[in-house]
Amino acid sequence: MIGDYTKLGPSQAVQNALKNLISCGQAAKALSGDAAFITSPEMTGKAFLEMIERCDGLCTDPK
Repeated sequence: MIGDYTKLGPSQAVQNALKNLISCGQAAKALSGDAAFITSPEMTGKAFLEMIERCDGLCTDPK
C-alpha cells in the first residue's frame, strides 16, 4: 500500500493521498498510453480507498 490512509484524521492525510494518486495517475498514463486515473478532492470513502488500491504498485512514495 502506498501509505496508511485508514486512520484518516486531519485533512493533511487526504491531501497526501491525493498527491500520491495524482503521481500515480501520471505513471499509469505513461505505462498504458491513453488510460489515466481520474482523482478529485471530492472523492471519498470506498471509492477513494479503491483508487488507492488500484494505484498500489504503480506509485512510489515521493519522499
